Amino acid sequence: MNIYEVYPASENGPQWESLPKAEISNVQWIDTPGIQAWAQLCYDQEYLYVRLEAVEEHILARYTGDNDPVCNDSCLEFFFASREEGIRYFNMEVNPNGACYFGYGKLRNERCRLLGKKLGERFNIRPFKTEKGWGVEYALPVWFLEIYCPDFALYPGKKLRANFFKCAEESATPHFMTWSKVEKEEPDFHQPGYFGQLIFK
Repeated sequence: MNIYEVYPASENGPQWESLPKAEISNVQWIDTPGIQAWAQLCYDQEYLYVRLEAVEEHILARYTGDNDPVCNDSCLEFFFASREEGIRYFNMEVNPNGACYFGYGKLRNERCRLLGKKLGERFNIRPFKTEKGWGVEYALPVWFLEIYCPDFALYPGKKLRANFFKCAEESATPHFMTWSKVEKEEPDFHQPGYFGQLIFK
């Protein structure tokens, strides 16, 4: 099982240069070389901070709305279970425009989507460009996650199951990449049985 240790944010917020990376390095289902991706997390009592970055030459960024099918664009994704032993999980998918798809539930077809206030404002989504690709940062408020999971909290010793993904289903270089490998014959990120583990320090 893949394990990622999540460290507390500093008093001045996330210091990404000092935090470990979860390499999204499993190229699955389509052999697409030349793309790299990784994730970083940190936390405090109020937020789970997320940073994902990709090295990608052919970037596709068409969608701009909440809950658009951003997985068809260049996309960086974070899936995590609301409890260590639970079967429900969140999926947060973001493209280079900062357009976000956010879902919660048990299975791919049994999920609710957040509607209403702009997701980019709610999660402070900040996409960025780099010399060789792009990335995104955002902050998931604990109070918001408590709406779905009333006892959700972040503290040293907490454990959650999660996975990170990089995809671009309709780009010039379609690809599917995972942090924790998904042992399925067809592309499917909605497989919580293959999630790795987050350990909060």
